[in-house]
Amino acid sequence: MVAEPAYGEHTPQAAPAAPDRVAGSSDLNRELRSEPVAVEGALYRQENDDAVTRTIPAVPLARGSELERAAVRRRFRELLERWKAESAAMSSPRMMADLESYRLIVALGPLAVPLILDELEREPDYWFSALEELTGETPKAAGQSLAAQTVAWLCWAERARQ
Repeated sequence: MVAEPAYGEHTPQAAPAAPDRVAGSSDLNRELRSEPVAVEGALYRQENDDAVTRTIPAVPLARGSELERAAVRRRFRELLERWKAESAAMSSPRMMADLESYRLIVALGPLAVPLILDELEREPDYWFSALEELTGETPKAAGQSLAAQTVAWLCWAERARQ
């Protein structure tokens, strides 16, 4: 039996196979090379695109200890309620994403990704910039509407969970 890491410790997970191409990239899907690297105990993927190197989370549906996941779930729910109240009268997704509560949700890191995806499935809203920031992915949507982007992200989530 393998012991769970103590709260605050991270156990690197095997990185999922990196996509050959990034859908919707501004560089017209140039091929990227990817390999997992450990940064501060968490597993990340380095993408090399010509002279540009980005380090992004390699495990978009990250697994933490039960204590970490529970703490992130509680904090996510608190921030979600606050964000919903603050953004209720807003029509600009950019303004919604600039709210402190939204930024704090993003700051929860990769453990927030499954929570955001569950919320997106339950009640579609403008989570796309948070998901892009946390996963480094930009799924190709059939359009720019909330519904089209929601479908694209939920399809991405299904593929990521496999």
